[in-house]
Amino acid sequence: MPNLDYWHCFHDGTIVTAAGAVPGVLEFTIDCDWLREELHPSPRRFLLRITNCTIFEIEHYDHDHAVNGFEALTDGEFDILGAEFRDGVVHVSNANSVLRLAYESELLMLDGGAVIPLHDLVEAANRAVAAHFG
Repeated sequence: MPNLDYWHCFHDGTIVTAAGAVPGVLEFTIDCDWLREELHPSPRRFLLRITNCTIFEIEHYDHDHAVNGFEALTDGEFDILGAEFRDGVVHVSNANSVLRLAYESELLMLDGGAVIPLHDLVEAANRAVAAHFG
């Protein structure tokens, strides 16, 4: 079952690439400076791997249809604003579109391979928000 905490922690982060296969495993490269600085002192990107993905599509708000596949991320940037779970599908939104994903689970790593437990991610996000807005 997907856990929306991953997506919520990456608020204002950017999906810069997506790779993998549908159905199968997808891996998103996410850049999120404010969160990365809380978790690791050197500049790195996050890799969010989702398993058993059966839906990967982006619907642009100004289009009538969804675009399937990686070509939907042609500009190389998808700024994460929020996420919700509806009808078995994760809806990750940005200012111009919504990314729809159906998958089983997540695994988060730094691009160097170090695994980041969800608990550590949530604590880092809470510290960063408290430091900037608290």
